[in-house]
Amino acid sequence: MKKFALVAGVSLFFTSIGGTSQSTSSPNGVNPLFGFRNSAEENAVESRFLAVPDSKLAEAHLRTLTQAPHMAGTPEDKATAEYVAQKFREAGLETEIVEYKVWMNYPSEISVDVTALSGRSASGYALQWHVSVR
Repeated sequence: MKKFALVAGVSLFFTSIGGTSQSTSSPNGVNPLFGFRNSAEENAVESRFLAVPDSKLAEAHLRTLTQAPHMAGTPEDKATAEYVAQKFREAGLETEIVEYKVWMNYPSEISVDVTALSGRSASGYALQWHVSVR
């Protein structure tokens, strides 16, 4: 019961603050936002942010980012980081790439061997296989 009263009280408090904050207008005609010094600037940023989603642009970015495997520490990984950093800069974000020194094991060889057919199932032949990573 105490938790419910606390949650209800906090909700009413923030609702009342939000209600009074939104009902008054500033001299420039923009409704002030609670918690922001410059409501006009925040509204502009939010409008830009909400205008961004574009499925074709997202598809183009995903094609670029997934065109090659980019395991950590490889040249492809660096190219991926540079691509993302450039896009962030184009969006007006301060961006830097920070390199970290870590221990990474890279396989020198990966092989998959089919060892036997283990019978027929509803979807076709079931294969037994073995993967080795060296």
